[in-house]
Amino acid sequence: MAVIELKFAEQFVQLGSQSVAELAGKATIEKCLNTVGVSLAMVMAGTGNLKVLRLARALRSRVSDDVTYGNHMAISSMIGLLFLGGGRFTLSNSAEAVAALICSFYPVFPNNSKDNRYHLQAFRHLYVLASEPRLVLPKEVSSGDMCYVPLEIIFKKTIWHGEQCVQMLAPCIIPELSQIKELRIIGPRYMPITLRPESDLQLLKQILRLGGVLFVKQRAGHLSYAEDPKGYKGLLAQSFTHDTTGSHLTDPKLIHAFTSDPRVLNFSKMFCHFKADGRKDAELLLSPLMFECVIQEKLNILPVLLEIYATLERLRRDLSPIDLWQLKLVLSFASKCSEAACLNGRSGIKAQLISSETCQLLQAEVEGILIKCLQENKELVQRYLIQGKQPHTKEDFAKLACFLNYFHLPSAARISALQVTGKVQSLPVLESLQYKDMIRYISAFWEYPGGK
Repeated sequence: MAVIELKFAEQFVQLGSQSVAELAGKATIEKCLNTVGVSLAMVMAGTGNLKVLRLARALRSRVSDDVTYGNHMAISSMIGLLFLGGGRFTLSNSAEAVAALICSFYPVFPNNSKDNRYHLQAFRHLYVLASEPRLVLPKEVSSGDMCYVPLEIIFKKTIWHGEQCVQMLAPCIIPELSQIKELRIIGPRYMPITLRPESDLQLLKQILRLGGVLFVKQRAGHLSYAEDPKGYKGLLAQSFTHDTTGSHLTDPKLIHAFTSDPRVLNFSKMFCHFKADGRKDAELLLSPLMFECVIQEKLNILPVLLEIYATLERLRRDLSPIDLWQLKLVLSFASKCSEAACLNGRSGIKAQLISSETCQLLQAEVEGILIKCLQENKELVQRYLIQGKQPHTKEDFAKLACFLNYFHLPSAARISALQVTGKVQSLPVLESLQYKDMIRYISAFWEYPGGK
């Protein structure tokens, strides 16, 4: 409809410069041009359409005796309707709104500012009664930035047309809520959202009344349409997000292909790019943690994983039984959750809060710390297991407690009751009590005859 009216408006503009205009009268052509221009702006109200704006600017630049005050009033109304409410408002087509628009844009325009013979100029402000907010403005919930989002609008079936489906790109002006059956966010880049006016009418009205901000969530492995219009930059990242094995590269330089969140990018820059100065271990641990949270869309758990990493760093400096016990609880909980997910048929990395690969990585770090402690304090553990002697210092107590708690070793009284000696043939006694991990480390690092 807007295309047809724009075509007629252009025809009237061309007629004004031809000799045929003398036959009909230039004043008549100007009135027709005003009517078509205002009706075109009413159809495109709030859209800021560039073609209509160019037409209005071309009409505004004309200077002749036939261009009166009424012509400039019509042109100003065109521009005002085009940017109604700063692009947030448009016109309703309800019965009350139609009556207000007829009074406001009655196609008889005055010759001067005092001309009220055929129509009161005060009625020109009644268009406000027909205005309503219908702008949908998507905002990414993580970054808080405005973004482009494809929408799919399904119209209700009426006597004039059947049920129709139209796709639009938000930010945009949506049709009246009374005409919409369903409004959906589609496409692979954002989480799907479905709104139905029949059940979500009050929510939709509140969204439109408060500026039209609709919060959306960007999927991992996809960038916004402003950053990646064709989707070429996200092809590499999408191959990782569909990988359910959990084996993927963790090069921090690839993080730009997964997300544009400044918090994640700054975290990668500050903590995941280390030089060869002895901090390589931190990079090897932090990069997988960050990639797991970004790829599997679990950024909320990143602070928990960072706390686990901080606990590991404290254990490297000074063994603490409390910190070690907390890590053991976390790893045990994650392992049980993984087993439950497999039993319920939800196997895969996306079904796990902390992936099994991350658990294995953290467990290897903990065991590496304990192995190093065992190498440095073999006599301390050996005297406790064989002779039942306890340490004399607080630091030695903490080290021994860490080793005993993590590997489920019994107390000194329990060991005495079992009459455990330092001979190799006594180790199967502990094996029957399911202390295989302890046996593996003792066999590897204690100098028992035949223990290797």
